[in-house]
Amino acid sequence: MPRYFFHIKQDDRLFRDHEGIDLDNLDTGQIIEKSREVVSEFAFRGQSTDGIFVIENSEGRRVLQFPLKAAVWG
Repeated sequence: MPRYFFHIKQDDRLFRDHEGIDLDNLDTGQIIEKSREVVSEFAFRGQSTDGIFVIENSEGRRVLQFPLKAAVWG
């Protein structure tokens, strides 16, 4: 099963996901669930939810990107 990493880019900063998550073919439901978890953690810590998710595969290739707020508002 492929592993994907949910990095967060805010302005000129990149917060790297060093653990990643195993997902089947970038299943939409799993992406939304993982994204919401990450956004919730950011909000709980008082961090801005402005920015974008940058999702990379285990080879470091960007496979998807979308605004953080899209994870909340769907």
